[in-house]
Amino acid sequence: MRKNNQWNVFSLALLLGLFSTLGPFTIDMYLPAFPEIAKNLNSSASLVQ
Repeated sequence: MRKNNQWNVFSLALLLGLFSTLGPFTIDMYLPAFPEIAKNLNSSASLVQ
């Protein structure tokens, strides 16, 4: 039983670590799309920001 508990703790720590690395990727993912967003909104890229 103890080995199973250690595996659960390790799995949880790994999962939380993976979730914490997703944040920066999701924030920066939309930045290359600014010109297309500005075009669709008939605006400039600076106004989209």
